[in-house]
Amino acid sequence: MDIMETIRARYSEISSVQKRIADYCLEHPDAASFQKLREFAQTTHTTDATVLKFCSNMGCQGFLAFRRQLQEYVRMRLSPNEKVRMSLARSTDAIDTCRKIIDGEKRGLDMTFQYLDMESFMQIIYRLNHARRIFVAGHHLTRIVADFFLYHLKRIGREAHLVDTSDKKQTCDQLLHATKEDVFVLISIPVYAELTIQLAQHLREAEITSISITDSLTSPVAQACEMSLTCNTEHDVFFNSVSSMIAMIEMLTSGLLLSDRERFLTAQERLERLEEKLGIPQKDQQFVRTDIQRQTLK
Repeated sequence: MDIMETIRARYSEISSVQKRIADYCLEHPDAASFQKLREFAQTTHTTDATVLKFCSNMGCQGFLAFRRQLQEYVRMRLSPNEKVRMSLARSTDAIDTCRKIIDGEKRGLDMTFQYLDMESFMQIIYRLNHARRIFVAGHHLTRIVADFFLYHLKRIGREAHLVDTSDKKQTCDQLLHATKEDVFVLISIPVYAELTIQLAQHLREAEITSISITDSLTSPVAQACEMSLTCNTEHDVFFNSVSSMIAMIEMLTSGLLLSDRERFLTAQERLERLEEKLGIPQKDQQFVRTDIQRQTLK
């Protein structure tokens, strides 16, 4: 049940003054979702205390929690272009907006790692380490994140393949030879790609390990996947931010690398021999290998 459904369900139980707040939220969720407490109270001709009581009646611990649920409701119902237009209409000062974006990116990273379950994180590292192959699925914006993950996976010597869920034929081709020894990582954020959801459901039915990197455990992809990592993707202007996802992927690949150093060193030696044979520069790979060797010797 989203926040608007909650307001409608509890409408008959609240006072006439609080009904005024409820009516405003139901009629103008986009405006209400970005107002500060004092501004919100003034707009609804109530007091801060009345607004806080209303938030409590809606099951929220404070105005910020209530506003966050409103923002999530609005975000899920706006197209990316509508979100940008709304942000532009709301913004009157470019410098102030940039400061808000910076604060939002910091907050997103803090929230992502503050609630990271390290036990689940290490279980995911274990599954990826024991996978025969790793398939990484992305769609539009998350395709960029998937490519970033693939780059790092290949750099540390893992067999990894892209599943572009904006391409149904390519997705089917990748699924054709997938086995229970493989692991799929599905990267999905609002608006969730229908083919990514279908892929997650198919993998569950086929009993092939699937891991989601998404914005919420309630997302349709997370609900279909065996394991999940959540990242805060809120952004003041655009529909989503992927900063926390990029940081999470760097954590994942670092964990994979450090938990199986010998595998990396063996793959790196083979790569260096191939590159020497083909006349390809080795500077980047030698850098990483030297660092790992230094840690191994400690």
